[in-house]
Amino acid sequence: MPFHYIPQKPVQWTFHHPRMTNEHLGMLVNWLDEADEKGAKEQLDSHYPYGGFSRYPIKGYTVVREKCLKYPGDPLMCPLASVQLRNETVCFYDCEIVAVFQPDGSFVAARFD
Repeated sequence: MPFHYIPQKPVQWTFHHPRMTNEHLGMLVNWLDEADEKGAKEQLDSHYPYGGFSRYPIKGYTVVREKCLKYPGDPLMCPLASVQLRNETVCFYDCEIVAVFQPDGSFVAARFD
C-alpha cells in the first residue's frame, strides 16, 4: 500500500491527555482501517517502512497497570491516546512508542517515529 493510504473506514482515537491531538499521532491516524481484515499489528507494519513490530519490537516492557508500560530504568509510561480495532487495543505513548494489546493481555511494542 502506498505511504499516503487513506482508510475506507478510519478508526476514532481517544485522547487520554488534555494536550493530545491528531498531529501528535502523525500518520498513525491513517494507518488503521476497520474495513481491513488484518489485525492492528499487521496494518501498522504494512504502512511503516522504517521498522515496526516485526522488524524492531521493543522487548522488556511490563504492564504495571491498565495499559501503562514500564521499561527497566525508565519512568512509567501511560497511554496518551488509544483506539479499539475490533478486539485489539492500540495505545500511543510518549517517544512515539506504540503498543498493540490482545484480549488475553499479551502485547507487542515498537517505536513509530
